[in-house]
Amino acid sequence: MRRFLLVPVVIVLLGAGVAGCAGLRSERQGRDVGRAICDIKKADNADQAQRALDKFNRRAQKAQRIIGRPITEDVQDIQNNLNDLVTHVSQGNEALAQQDVAVISRNVNTVSKQGPALVKRFYQGVSEGLGDCT
Repeated sequence: MRRFLLVPVVIVLLGAGVAGCAGLRSERQGRDVGRAICDIKKADNADQAQRALDKFNRRAQKAQRIIGRPITEDVQDIQNNLNDLVTHVSQGNEALAQQDVAVISRNVNTVSKQGPALVKRFYQGVSEGLGDCT
């Protein structure tokens, strides 16, 4: 009798463990995306900024595969903000580059309060990654 009761308990515990790992993986991917945005801001010239934008796009595609939805649909105008960031970094305008990062950060914070838990964890990770953009 105990054996029959133990099986459902083990299944529930395994399911919870897998869900927890997915959340951690999602959050780590989010941090990588946030850091990629910071790399754009920290670039010294247009070529480095473009390479950092390409890196961001690769990270965003990988994150999309993991969380199951495109992040650019969630964050309003993120591609426009990233293009502005690349332009401002290329021009050496640190004030506008910081403003671009702040706009992206606000959008991410807004989105992190909506959607399924996995998506929320992803955007919390992005916020953490953006925290290094000072």
